[in-house]
Amino acid sequence: MTSERRARIIGLIGGFVAGLAHALFYLARNMDNTPLWDWILRGGIQYTLFTFPVGAALAGWLGTWGAVRWRSMPVTILVIVVASLLGAIVSTPGSHFLLCHYWGSSRDWACSGDIWLMVETPFMWVLLAIMTALLAVLARRIAHRRPREPVA
Repeated sequence: MTSERRARIIGLIGGFVAGLAHALFYLARNMDNTPLWDWILRGGIQYTLFTFPVGAALAGWLGTWGAVRWRSMPVTILVIVVASLLGAIVSTPGSHFLLCHYWGSSRDWACSGDIWLMVETPFMWVLLAIMTALLAVLARRIAHRRPREPVA
């Protein structure tokens, strides 16, 4: 396995774990008397157990891929911003779409006001930008590590 591929896999797994951690934080913040297995089978609160890890994994993979492919700093910053924006769009509006239009009902209480979209999407964008920047730095270190020369 090449070092570039290893860096992209670390970006994908790191992003997924960060998104899962954020979904679990969302669970802890909004916990009611629902059993954990029922919460998992429902997809989390507003389906965040599906959309947050997928969006974060997308942002992590795109960010590490771009950071390894293009080495200049302005392009890397642009890649991090765009990758984290795409991840935030999959995460927050994705859960809103699943809740209100696909699996849920548009008459649900969470669908009546979209203020949480205007607050949570930029918050998720900032979180994913930080995560993507950290994963991009790690991916660059892994991808451009020189192999050790054999000792004779």
